[in-house]
Amino acid sequence: MKNEVAISEFKAHCLELICKLETNKKIIVITKRNKPVAKLIPFERGVKQSLFGSMKSKAIIKSDITKFVGEKWDAEND
Repeated sequence: MKNEVAISEFKAHCLELICKLETNKKIIVITKRNKPVAKLIPFERGVKQSLFGSMKSKAIIKSDITKFVGEKWDAEND
């Protein structure tokens, strides 16, 4: 199967192209007047990743987070 398909051909053979996409696993570029307008890609089931460590390197601690700030919180008032 070729990698580029004209939009008119895609419209006429959409279901057939999708069925072939399942087996070939190749990206199809849909063109309009020889210019790419869309990309049809095969669906891939991702590997489940653990939540632990997923946010690593996403936040920056700028100071000591356990340091006393000098203010009483409502939770501390009795």
